[in-house]
Amino acid sequence: MQRQKGAALVVSLVLLSVALMLGLSNTQSSRLEEAMSGNARSAASAKMAAEYAISRYWQTIVAAEGSASCGSGPEYTFVPFIPDIGWESLDIAQLNQHVVYRVEYCHGASVYRVRGVGAVLSGNSILAQRTVEAQVIKPSNGFLGLSPITIPSPLGRFSPASSNAFDVEGEELVDGTRNPAISTASEQDADAIEGALSEDRLDNYLGGISSPISESLLTDASKFSSFVELLRAEADVYYAKSVTDPSAGSEGNPQITFIDGDFNQGRGNFSGSGIMVVNGNADLSGTPSFEGLLIVLGNYTVSGGGRGVFSGALLVSPYEVDNSDEPAYISANLEFSGGGNATYLYNAASLDMAYALLDEAGEFWSVNNESQRKPSKPLIIKWSETVE
Repeated sequence: MQRQKGAALVVSLVLLSVALMLGLSNTQSSRLEEAMSGNARSAASAKMAAEYAISRYWQTIVAAEGSASCGSGPEYTFVPFIPDIGWESLDIAQLNQHVVYRVEYCHGASVYRVRGVGAVLSGNSILAQRTVEAQVIKPSNGFLGLSPITIPSPLGRFSPASSNAFDVEGEELVDGTRNPAISTASEQDADAIEGALSEDRLDNYLGGISSPISESLLTDASKFSSFVELLRAEADVYYAKSVTDPSAGSEGNPQITFIDGDFNQGRGNFSGSGIMVVNGNADLSGTPSFEGLLIVLGNYTVSGGGRGVFSGALLVSPYEVDNSDEPAYISANLEFSGGGNATYLYNAASLDMAYALLDEAGEFWSVNNESQRKPSKPLIIKWSETVE
């Protein structure tokens, strides 16, 4: 009997120890969950402050027309706006948190990049920090009204890519709408492109196919020809004949390139930045990794695969002098073939960068062009959180 009482004591102690360990484990788990909840709450408050900073000041920044120019590459130098020093507190005392924010910006000719930074403080320490960036278009006569593929000339032939990873993405606005993926000179040409696409490929052309051309200068072959000649005069690099491997600028060092002949690319994907004019046919071995404006005054052919991203606008617009010695558009042929992940993407910042390269050509475009897509007031086209 005494032995049984001793065994009961041991069992009781073991059970008590297990209960104590379970209690400690649950306490630690509760503390961890509480900490995670606190971190999530701080992160949400920081993001809210960053978004508030942009929403409060973006119109004031655009109206002020400051001189903080964005760089040409992916890294941009942002300067403080309001407050110009340190942080400004966000009045959310009911949350029992010290939440602060600041706002910074830079801009090109027409595109402003406004960045809000929000943080939750504990004394002098930052518990959480989030950054949100918005792109704002200011009304101008630049290239912002172009589609990622724009065809002012009458369409001769359009052969779409066979890959289901081939995408053409028109400009996406914050309200969820999109401008066209492809713009053509006539409704007949737009119908012909849609007819060339299988039903399961239509969704790859975000924004759809539209007509007529929104830019008035492109509807006049004579004015467009004058614009091209100004580009020839302002070219940083000029080729007097056909080439296979032209210098066409690079990320952070965009340029104007003019080829008076065909561009017959060899192997590999072509890359460049700025404005490039091909006064002939462009025959590429893969989707170019190009940012800016590419003007082809002949046929445009892409064969093979690759993972290129074209960021800006492709303008296929062949013309010739007619019997009355006036420029007139002639048929444009576009052929895409092969597989791979390829994207033609509208990018306002890339087009803005390209337009900023111009001198007299930019003035000519501004005076002679009216855009049906030019907003009447500043318009936010992109709003996203920046991962730091």
